[in-house]
Amino acid sequence: MPQLQDSLRKSGEQLLVKYADALKQQNVNCESGLLEAWGGNLARAIVDDAAEWNADVIVMGTHGYSGLTHLLLGSVAEGVMRHTRIPTLLVRAQAHG
Repeated sequence: MPQLQDSLRKSGEQLLVKYADALKQQNVNCESGLLEAWGGNLARAIVDDAAEWNADVIVMGTHGYSGLTHLLLGSVAEGVMRHTRIPTLLVRAQAHG
């Protein structure tokens, strides 16, 4: 488990750098941070963290699952939308394959 967590952490850090750099190239100022929440209510953890930052907007990806997959996995993005007043931008993942 620690190796998986380390791998996910490194991947997340790389994505944050990549997208922050892309925004900076477009003259968009942003702050980002990697939130680690292993278990528990992930949506609530995101909302609480954004509130601590006094975030102007929450931007997060969504896989766009529906049907049984959505029912089984739930939707963190949906939970965030329900529990915050901070504007939230959902970016749908590109389909692969």
